[in-house]
Amino acid sequence: MLDDKIKIITVFKTGKTKKGDTDTGNHVYKIRDMCAKHISLKHSFYCLTDELNLDCNILPLKHNWPMWWSKFELYTIKGPVFYFDLDTIILNNIDNYILSIKDSSFSCLTHRTSSAACTGMMYWKNDVSYIYKEWLKILASPPGPPPHVHDPSTFNKCIKLIFRGILKTSDKGDRFKGDQAVLRYIIDKTNIKWDPLPSKDNDVSDLIVSYKVLRESLEKGNSEYVKNFINTKKIVYFHGLPRPWEQNIIPY
Repeated sequence: MLDDKIKIITVFKTGKTKKGDTDTGNHVYKIRDMCAKHISLKHSFYCLTDELNLDCNILPLKHNWPMWWSKFELYTIKGPVFYFDLDTIILNNIDNYILSIKDSSFSCLTHRTSSAACTGMMYWKNDVSYIYKEWLKILASPPGPPPHVHDPSTFNKCIKLIFRGILKTSDKGDRFKGDQAVLRYIIDKTNIKWDPLPSKDNDVSDLIVSYKVLRESLEKGNSEYVKNFINTKKIVYFHGLPRPWEQNIIPY
């Protein structure tokens, strides 16, 4: 069993996302209710947010970093922490999966076609504030961004310019378009040991799946295929479009 009650956390930053929609508190409640239904281990659910009127446990965001950049505040929270992006569907009980990763110092979802770390789902056992501190060092690097810059497009341009300076190149900085790329940079720079989610060594690795990878099979599959998928898979994570609330194949 877990020595400490696990914190299940999601992040909700108000405002429009780059994917063209506006996240709402209802998406937070969906994750909260799925966790309550499919996690029987002792846990507490929290939302790291700037929306202080949500009907759930709230951890107020201290910075006004736009969009996904607010996720860097996650790393100030001591574990055990299991983080989910809002665009995640939990279909069945995940107790065994949580227990299988409970001793991992730091785990990240892996890119569907590579071994790169992704931040749609993460777990850490203890303290990972060193990631947050490295992020602050990056923000302090010239040319900014100035503390008052909270517009997403301006903030993103500032991050690209910072990495052009750090990497001393005119083009490679442009790949730092989101928190995942910056986390990968921090992992490489500081030699952070991390484990993949899901691990190929884990007996439920095939039960945590990408909607994008299986979308065609789901859309073309017969009712029995879809029913079996829903009854056997544990977690479906979404990246890009559609979002969970924009499809009608998997119950949301």
